[in-house]
Amino acid sequence: MRAPGMSTTPRVAIEPGGGDAQAAFATMVHDVFDATPLDPAGGADAAAVSIWHLGTTMVGTFRGPPTRFVRDAARVATSGLDQFLVQLYVEGGFDGVAGDTPITVAPGDICVFDLTGTLDTVAVGYANISILVPRDALAGVMTGVEDDRLHGAVLPGGGAAGALLGDHLRALVDRVQTLGAEALTSAAPMTFAIVAAAVGGLMRTRAAAARPGARGTPLARALDYITAQIGDPRLDVDAIAAASGCSRAALFRLFARLGGVERHIRRQRLAGAARDLSDPAHARRIGDVAHRWGFASDAAFSRAFRQAFGMTPRAARQHNLVALLGSFGPEDGASSADRRFAAWLRSLPAGETLEQ
Repeated sequence: MRAPGMSTTPRVAIEPGGGDAQAAFATMVHDVFDATPLDPAGGADAAAVSIWHLGTTMVGTFRGPPTRFVRDAARVATSGLDQFLVQLYVEGGFDGVAGDTPITVAPGDICVFDLTGTLDTVAVGYANISILVPRDALAGVMTGVEDDRLHGAVLPGGGAAGALLGDHLRALVDRVQTLGAEALTSAAPMTFAIVAAAVGGLMRTRAAAARPGARGTPLARALDYITAQIGDPRLDVDAIAAASGCSRAALFRLFARLGGVERHIRRQRLAGAARDLSDPAHARRIGDVAHRWGFASDAAFSRAFRQAFGMTPRAARQHNLVALLGSFGPEDGASSADRRFAAWLRSLPAGETLEQ
């Protein structure tokens, strides 16, 4: 899906020293997170950004002063982003949380954020290379792995996988400046494969450590069954236990770290519904969205959505209709680069959990 008015120009940029560069950067990335400099007066002109569109993804270099980055539940609901954000910190680093998990990143480390999750981090003066990876590109990595375990994962720069992926990302941004549009598009799947290989090794190690012995197999079956049956409002613990080959008590123990079986199901349903409401290519009725994701009634869906995201489904949809039709007008002070980046975000493909 290509957003209306989307430019085919492969690069947008914000240069330092040309006015309030930090404010321009914050406007550009507002769909991804709220970016607030810790010293607004001292960092106004310090931000520098270059972003290239690779057809199915974007890769960019970002530099800025100490900044707090927040992606809250409301932004998850209204942005409609379903990709993974993979970042190599070339300089600086950050501390914070991804969902409920503490995360610390040092120079040379690579971190992974699931954009259907929340984050709150504080970076020191930093320079990073960031790339958006479609969910489908990491499908093999996610097999039998809970989403929570990938959100906030860190590949240490001193490890083999982190070093090799870091070298590739550095080479990509060096080469991307001289490549044509066709070469830029072909670079994306190669990069996804390298990201998947690097992250996959880390996730297999972490999954084995967290789920020793035979417990991993029932949990993997349970997760797969939930994904397949998420649209059925009759999905319950008994059916999941039977599909995973374990007792109810054992199933509850397996999901304890995720906050329980029902919490996991509710989170999956709400994330999918939020993506549907934000997708201008599929203008579904709110009632149809509720039905598609297994909510027993429109009222139950509205209550759960408001509790999770702090707004009604109708308000979330309206937000995205306004954004699609051009919330960045001249009166907002937004540059053409800001508008182009927002259009790019909405044009990128994301993974689908259910068949259309």
